[in-house]
Amino acid sequence: MVQSDQNEKAIEQLERVSKAIEASGSRLSPLHAGALAHAYAKTGQISEALSIVTSVLEGVRETSSFSDEPWLLSLKGELFLCKDPPDSAEAERSFRKAIQLAQQMGAKSPELRASLNLARLLAKHRHRKEAYALLSEIYGWFTEGLDTQDLKNAKALLQDLKP
Repeated sequence: MVQSDQNEKAIEQLERVSKAIEASGSRLSPLHAGALAHAYAKTGQISEALSIVTSVLEGVRETSSFSDEPWLLSLKGELFLCKDPPDSAEAERSFRKAIQLAQQMGAKSPELRASLNLARLLAKHRHRKEAYALLSEIYGWFTEGLDTQDLKNAKALLQDLKP
């Protein structure tokens, strides 16, 4: 529903499921929380989206879902950029932490996503060389799956940033 822009409906159903999960004494899964945060963000409810992601991040180390931490940090960074005004400093911190954790885990896809987000932010703030170096390093690691959206986006940004 979120991907097809039925955000209000998605929020309603995801909140209902969230309440049932919490009532059972369980925590929201990172996937569920991410979907709800995206729906909130798409309807301009950035504070709610950030609150959900922050809450889930606090619990990921206590559960087996700690491998989702880089993805959640990258999402948190994206949400900081959706604020009015955008909080570029917090977004950059979130992206850098996501990259660091993904590297420690050897999780290349989350590293790519966070690096792509950070490279966009750096380029926007006229740090094109740093953005290019950061993104080209992780992009060069991939030898297959080059038709995925993140890799297509990375390739396009690298072409735009090329010195």
